[in-house]
Formats: sequence, structure tokens, C-alpha cells
Amino acid sequence: MASMSIQLLGCILALIGWVGVIIVCALPMWRVTAFIGSNIVTAQIIWEGIWMSCVVQSTGQMQCKVYDSMLALSTDLQAARALVVVSLLVGLIGLCITFVAGKCTNFITVESSKNRTMLGAGVLLVISGILCLIPVSWSASTVIRDFYNPVMVDAQRRELGASLYIGWGAGLLMILGGALLCSSCPPSDNQGSSLKYQPVKKPSPPMARQVLGITLAMIGLAGTIIICALPMWKVTAFIGTNIVVAQVFWEGLWMTCVYERTGQMQCKLYDALLDLEPALQASRGLVVATMALACLAFLIFLLGADCTNCLSDPRAKARIVVASGITFMLAGLSAAAPVSWTADSIIRDFHNPVVHEALKREMGAAIYVGWVTAGFLFVGGAVLCTTCPPERSNHSPRYTSTQSSYALMNYRLCCVAQLEQSMDDRLEWAFFGLAFAGWLCAIFTRFLPMWNVYGTMDNVTDALPLYWDGVWLNWQEASTGNLHCSFYQSLLFLAASFRSWKALILASIGTGVFPVVGFLAGMAKFPQQVQVKGAAGLTFLLSGLLLLLVVAWTTHATNSDLDSNAPLTKEWGAALYCGWTGTVLLLVGGGALSTLCCAALQERREQTRPAQTAEPDTDDPLFAIHRAAFIPSPYQHTTRPI
Repeated sequence: MASMSIQLLGCILALIGWVGVIIVCALPMWRVTAFIGSNIVTAQIIWEGIWMSCVVQSTGQMQCKVYDSMLALSTDLQAARALVVVSLLVGLIGLCITFVAGKCTNFITVESSKNRTMLGAGVLLVISGILCLIPVSWSASTVIRDFYNPVMVDAQRRELGASLYIGWGAGLLMILGGALLCSSCPPSDNQGSSLKYQPVKKPSPPMARQVLGITLAMIGLAGTIIICALPMWKVTAFIGTNIVVAQVFWEGLWMTCVYERTGQMQCKLYDALLDLEPALQASRGLVVATMALACLAFLIFLLGADCTNCLSDPRAKARIVVASGITFMLAGLSAAAPVSWTADSIIRDFHNPVVHEALKREMGAAIYVGWVTAGFLFVGGAVLCTTCPPERSNHSPRYTSTQSSYALMNYRLCCVAQLEQSMDDRLEWAFFGLAFAGWLCAIFTRFLPMWNVYGTMDNVTDALPLYWDGVWLNWQEASTGNLHCSFYQSLLFLAASFRSWKALILASIGTGVFPVVGFLAGMAKFPQQVQVKGAAGLTFLLSGLLLLLVVAWTTHATNSDLDSNAPLTKEWGAALYCGWTGTVLLLVGGGALSTLCCAALQERREQTRPAQTAEPDTDDPLFAIHRAAFIPSPYQHTTRPI
């Protein structure tokens, strides 16, 4: 039966994957422009998604247009729409069932039913991850096949967008999280001791109030996210001579948009924060603070809710729920402040005779949604604050029974065992720190564009620039000290070695995420604690081997490509040295951590193994006497008269 920590880890991974599926569904970056051949015009970049296509200008403006017809799309995009939406729905159902059947909740009291329900939730999450991987892989296959198709024109070739990479990661996280949840196998039914019938428990009024309050508060949190992203705080006012309705202006917290009558929408992010109005600047900070407070209040509520088992003291749980309600009420006030401030500014400018009619605005949909959101947050928090702590019992025992005499006898042994356990914990943290530092070095290696460095040789000339090559971009440092960087325009147009380096460095970093999360989860006390830490050490070793492969391959390629007849020399960059350091730290830390955990596991097995009785010494002369005295003879003794 899976422990609570493994279930919590599976829920977190599945939730992160589900959020990634939402990003994949909304982000129009499934296909991007490939700048190859004669297609070197970088004044605009074309993005294609499953719902719309966007054109990003070099000035920063973005123009998006929703697809007019679904049947006019390619087959992979049509299937991607349906599969991604189904993946979202199945994942949402799986996450809800996971919360109901978790070990930290008491919605289901029968342990076997809870485990079967958790098993079903894990299966749903695995199915959701597979449904996400299918459209992403299908679209990637179509993009790669069209890229290498000689019939296609260079201007029509596309590359893999960011949504495809996010989709792969999200699908794998959901599958991994579902697999961890599926480890909650139902125990075998014990007919001798299990109870067949249990009385039905009715939900108490405090739990019903808590469910109502958290539901209202979560609706308010969803509304806050909507008003933060929706660029409809201010809209065009069609009054007086301003009757041109060919386009509508929207102004939000982060961008302005122009909606054309043809259905196209052009958006542009604000260039400078300090150039905005004071009301808009304050609204940004207050809306973000509202979302942070609401998320914090939700986490506090999970700690003290009646439907969870995180705490056992009912008075402490009630106080925590009241604290979460107060935090939700503060979030509601924080949401109402920017909305009311912006509405007051709009109304004041609208009735100001000095302001031109073309500059007057009206209240957009985000203002009304913000007021409703603030009300939901405040009312939900007020409902949670009605959960009063129970009265303290006056006849609770003050004194406990006397301690056993064995406690005094074993006190010294317990102190020694605690000291040894403390030393082992410190060693585990030290080795984890080494491996974690190596993982950070791998991340620095991925971002540093200094894998290969090109410079002058034999002081031919000092006017030549210095080139730095990385796996994602290259830099050029002129003799004047100016730096110029450029990303590689086409992934598929690069050499096979460069693409392999990209994949390996990402695999090394991605593999290192799991042991970090696993080791932190292994700090909780549960039976499989040592096994989880040992698995984290082995995964650190795998991450180090992947990093070693890419660094050694790059070093070998750098040495083999060196041409002594050229005026430029090619040397190792700082990223390679950082990569070698990260490799050593990952291998040493992961190997030591796994070795220490294996030794602790072996020691635990030896302690739990039953002691064997020693064989008697047959050479002892008293052995025959004892044997005759305690073992009956096979012969029957008879007495004869003398």
C-alpha cells in the first residue's frame, strides 16, 4: 500500500502536468516559422496553434486571428483540438478523485474502497497523459516530415514550437503521477477481522460550511486569474463623433489590443511600467497580491480542514480554518481595491469635459468580473471564519500513567541510536547538497553560451571578434566590447551533434528534477523512506552520466574540429568546465547517497531478521545428562525383581 508521501508526490506531478496541458491548449506556438534558405526575413514570426494563428512583428506587436473553419485545418490540428480538450477533462476528473480518495482526507472511511478509488484516479491520470502525448507527437511528426519534404517551399516550412515541448513534459508528468497513484493497491480482504457493516456517518454542519466557503473562495480565485489575463479593463466609448466601429480598443493590465471588424486582433505589451497610469501600476501589484493571498489561504485551509487528516487536534484545525478565512477576506479586499480604483478613474475621465471624446473609455468586462470575484472571496472567507473551535473538555486527564522501567534501562541505547541517526541524516544532506550543486551546474551549462570559444591565433589581428557558441545561441564580442547574441533560427537545420547535445542536456536536467523532489519527499517518516532516498541517489547518477556524455562528446568534437592552418582557434568554453564540475558532483553525490541508503537498508534488514538459536555443544559432558533428563527415551524401561 502506497504511503501518504508517495501519493502526495504523485498528486503534485499530476497537477503540474495538468497545468502544462492547459498551457499547451491555450498557447498558439505549436508551429513556428523556420528561418532557413532564402527565408531570412525576420521582421515577423508566425505562430500556429490549435485555435488561432499569430504574427509577431519586430516592433513587439502581435496580431492574432482565430481560425474561420475547423474543417479547413489539417488533420493533426483537428485531432489535437479534441484530444487536448478530452485530456483536460479526464485529468480534472482524475485530480478531483485523487483529492477525495487521498490518505490525508477522510471522505472515504473504508481503507480498501479508498485504495480502489485512488487506483482508478491514477488510471485516469495515465489516460490523460497519453491523450496529451498523442496530438503533440502527431503534430511533431507532421512538422518534421514537412520540413524534410523537398517539394515544400522554404517559406512554408515550420519548426517545433514551445507548445510541443511543454506537451511532452506535461504528458510524461501526468503519466508518472498516475503511475505513483496506481501503486495504492487494495489490501486483501481479511474476513476474520474485517467489519462487514459500518454505520453511515452524516456530514457535520462545520464540514458543510467549510465546503461551501472553500467553493465560493475558489470561484473567486478563478475570477481573479481571469481579470489578470483579460485585457478588457477599459474599452472604447462610442459617443459623440466617435462612431467609427471598425475597430475596438481594449486596455488591460499587461497589454493593449485592437479588435478589427474582420475578426483579427492585434495586441501589444506595454513597453515601460513607469510610463503607465498610477491606477494601472497599482492594479498590477494588487491583483498579483490577491492571487498569492488566495493560493496561500487555500493551502492553509487544506492543513486544517475537517476533510483532511493533517492535524488531529480539532481546536487547532478550527483555528487554522479561521486563519484561512481571514486570508481569503484580505484577498477579497485586495481584489476590490484595484477594480474600484480603475472604475473611478474611468468614470472621472468620462465626465471630464477636458478629455477628448476619442480618448474616453468605458468600463470593460474585467471590471464587473472583478467586483463579483471580490465578493466571492470575501463571502467565502466569512463562511470559513464561522468555524468555531470546540469547547475544551474539563475532565481531560492531566497525568499519564507511570513510565515503564524499561525506558530507564534503554535510555542510553536510545541516545546512541539517535546520535547515529543524526549523523546519517547529516551525511545524507551533505551528499544531497553535492548532487544538487551538480544539478545546478548542469542548468548553468545549459544556459551558458560558452561551449566553444573562437579567437585569434598567433596574434594575427586584434580586430577580429570573439565568438562564443552554445547549444541554444551564439554570441559575438567585438573589439569595442559590444556583445551581440542571436538564437539559432532553425532547430532542424542544425547538425545532428548539436541536436543531440540539446536533447542530452535537457534529459540530464529533467532527470535531475525527480531525485530532488524524491529526496525532499523522503524526509517524511514512512516505511519506504530509505528506498526513496536510494532511488534519488541512483537517479542523480543517471543524470550525471547523461551530462558526462554530452560534455565528453562536445569536448571530443571541439578537439577534432581544430584546424591549425586557420587564423582562428577553437577552444573549450566556460560551459564545458562547468559541465565537467557538475558531472563530478552528480556522480560523487549520487553514488555516495545511494551507497549510504543501501547500507542503511541492509542494516535495517539485519535488525528485523529473527535471531537464530545457537546449536548446543555436543562435546559438553553435561549434554548427555540434559538430553536424558528432558528428552524421552524411545525404549520403555521395566523393573525386574532381584
